[in-house]
Amino acid sequence: MPGWCWREGKAHHVIHQIQLKVANSYGEFEGKVVADLGCGTGMLAIGAAALGAGQVLAFDLDQDALETAQENVRGIFGDSDDEADDDGAAQIEFVRSDVRLLAEQQPRLHVDTVIMNPPFGTRQKGVDMDFLRAAAGIAGTSVYSLHKTSTRDFIQKFAVKTLGLATGAATVVAQLRYDLPPTYAFHRLKSKDIEVDLWRFQMS
Repeated sequence: MPGWCWREGKAHHVIHQIQLKVANSYGEFEGKVVADLGCGTGMLAIGAAALGAGQVLAFDLDQDALETAQENVRGIFGDSDDEADDDGAAQIEFVRSDVRLLAEQQPRLHVDTVIMNPPFGTRQKGVDMDFLRAAAGIAGTSVYSLHKTSTRDFIQKFAVKTLGLATGAATVVAQLRYDLPPTYAFHRLKSKDIEVDLWRFQMS
């Protein structure tokens, strides 16, 4: 069963709670090399850096997303020559890359922890599982990943059969509910309230 449940209308508040969960319950940020796959606006990467990660690698294929993420870093940590600048900004490296090709493009890539909010696979079937494969291939300790609660049984089986993890190594550590804002032109609703699981995959 999930260790806690959080309901909040603002997704960034949910993300903050996720980051605190990883940092406080498992201690898998401080001093660690962390990767954020499909970083988008960079909120997970920024949070990992703020909570003490030694180095954060943030990957995304969308150049516009990377530029937005970098702007967010400057907005939170300040410019490098600003007296208010925080060391956290220097710890984040943004990389333009197709997450699904990481094994080919960066075969030596290795991190301690992966934290990610992958696409749910509604537009591109199976893309969420592609992200999980990529994360499992580079994480030495653990992977934290958000997935729709409705896919829980499938993900549990995927972790065991495809990723080769023991049954107890893939667990839901939080059950979340938040408003998902419209992202694509085909989205008709202003927002959609969805149930999401935060999974922890123990890699070692």
